[in-house]
Formats: sequence, structure tokens, C-alpha cells
Amino acid sequence: MKYGIANLNEARPSRRAVVRTAAWSVPVISVAATAPAFAASPCDARTDQALSWNGGNVTFTRTSDTVASATLVPATNVPALTLDVKASYTGLMKAGYENPGTNTVNPSLRRSANVGNLNKSGISLWQATTRDTPSPTQDTGTYVFTFSRPVTNLRFTITDIDSATGDFRDALTLTSGYTASYPATITKTTAAGVGEYFIATGENTPTDNSTGNAGNLTITYPGTISSFTIQYSNSASSFNNTLDQDQTIYVSDLTFNYKPC
Repeated sequence: MKYGIANLNEARPSRRAVVRTAAWSVPVISVAATAPAFAASPCDARTDQALSWNGGNVTFTRTSDTVASATLVPATNVPALTLDVKASYTGLMKAGYENPGTNTVNPSLRRSANVGNLNKSGISLWQATTRDTPSPTQDTGTYVFTFSRPVTNLRFTITDIDSATGDFRDALTLTSGYTASYPATITKTTAAGVGEYFIATGENTPTDNSTGNAGNLTITYPGTISSFTIQYSNSASSFNNTLDQDQTIYVSDLTFNYKPC
């Protein structure tokens, strides 16, 4: 059927109806455009997460010279990650050091605000041997760091690897799987029954741990890891028994990737 002019006008919607329909549709379009695509999950992977020993989001607990822990809460509602540190000793190596003549006490597993001139905090691995002559394979400290969840691309620096004539010469081994960078004041070598280890270059290369970086050994574990161990000894060629034979290195803040849950 053909329409006349009158019929065409009746079939076409009025301008007011078109405007009214458009006005109602605008809020619907606006709401849809501003709605988030998804909500972030507490279990989302965290990249380059830092665990600072002195961090505001870290609770540090030291039970003794041999037991400590750091609990990291990365953000609100994100499950915590805990790093436990436990020390044990063989032979005549002991935790920390106390000078009976001066009552000077140097406890182990204590935090320091700045280590290796990194502007980062660290935790001390302080120990001393009471043996008259050096015995680095018998007198050792073993420090085990264990995460509550696996991490990847773990990075940290061990600082203050140095030496002093007749007193100490720092030497240490680590759990395998790492890459390392270090200055000429540190030497990497191997020995039968010990394997690969790092030692202060020379018998008298002291380093100031707060203002110097000559004793810094930077370690990266690129793969997945839940725990690593540092075994630490005094490898001086001889002892001057008027000295104390105590020694210390520090483990800096740690950076890593992980999934909270």
C-alpha cells in the first residue's frame, strides 16, 4: 500500500520523542564506560618486591643470636611473607662476641641501618672462634634463610667481606644456583671438600661497612628458590692471640618476585 503525505507524518516519530529517548540513554552509556574491567586480586604476582630489614611494612623479631625473622606485609589485604633466619655453629665457632676485658658486646642477627654504603639496611652475621690457631673447615657458622613462599629473581648483597692481619679473613660459601658480581678485594676460588667460595683478597684488606663498598658481594638467584644458606668461616693464615678473632658480614635488604597466595 502506498502512503500519502499525511500517513508518512504519522509513521515518523516526533522530535520530542527522539530527544526524550536519547536523554534516557546517556546515563546508561556513561556508567558502562566508567566500570572497572576487573578488581585487583591479593594473589596477583608481585614483581621487584623489596624486603627491607628496617622497612615500615616489615615486622622484625629477634629471639636470640641464632634465631630471627622478618615478616613482610606488601599491601593491605595481601597475605604476609615471612623470612626466617637460623644460625648454627661447628667446632669452636660461637655466635656474636663479648670482650671480657671491655664488656664490649657484638651480638649476631642485629639490624644495621646502612650496610656496604648501599643506603640500605642489613642484618649482621657476627661470630668468633676461641681456637688458638685458624681452622676454617672445623670452625664455621651456618646461616639458613627460609621464605614462607617460593620466590624468583632473588637479589641481595653480602657486605663487609674483608680481613685484618692476625685477626680474621672472611670466607664464605653459598647455596648453588647464583650469579655473583664483586670487586677485586674479593676473590672467588675452589677447594677440595669445600667447593666454590669467596674470600677477602689478601690478609689485610679492612673495609668500613658504612662508608665503603669494597667488601660487597652481590648475589642473584634467577630461578625459583625457597631457602639459601651462607656458610661462613675465618680463614686467616695465623692468629695474633692478643686480638679477638671475631668477624662479621651483613646481608642487605632483599628484592624478589613472588605470588602471595
